[in-house]
Amino acid sequence: LIGDEGTEQVPFLLEMCHCLRELHLSSNVIGDKGARQIARSLVLTTSLTVLNLNGNRVRDEGFQLLCDALNNRSTYQDLKAKFGSTPRQWKGLGAQNAPNTSLTSLHLASNWLRDGAVTGLAAVLVHNTSLTSIELANNRIGDAGAAVLGKALAAEDGSRREPVMRNIVLSCNTITVSGLKNLEEALRRARGIH
Repeated sequence: LIGDEGTEQVPFLLEMCHCLRELHLSSNVIGDKGARQIARSLVLTTSLTVLNLNGNRVRDEGFQLLCDALNNRSTYQDLKAKFGSTPRQWKGLGAQNAPNTSLTSLHLASNWLRDGAVTGLAAVLVHNTSLTSIELANNRIGDAGAAVLGKALAAEDGSRREPVMRNIVLSCNTITVSGLKNLEEALRRARGIH
């Protein structure tokens, strides 16, 4: 188990192995501190397509940092304020950076995420169209989180989200039948959601 301490090596790993496509760190007792380290890495990588953090201890705060990194719409100063010490490569980041478009699959099942975490994910889904698979099973996401997720996926501003979301795993959360119906309606409005 690498825990939060072991995640300090992730930025170096991704910098050294710039062709790395998948990073599986499930069941490693990684919490928000470790999520911060991983988020710092996501800002720099252009090759990582799969990030698996299933079965860890990431909470809403750590998840929000991951979402911020995936959006990557921050200036260097914003990122420094959020993440504390920053890699030297971040100094070149401008004010209008594009989102991370390499990550296609994000796995955060069996963490401690609640409805508030989904708000950050919704922002990622609006700006970042590379994600096609999201696994959030066995968390504490309820009807409010499902509604936010549905709105983001439905692209209610009239735009079409390309490529389309292929997998959304929300099993074993606290979404009620009513919340599920609302999510279903939003997904039906979203063209191309399978």
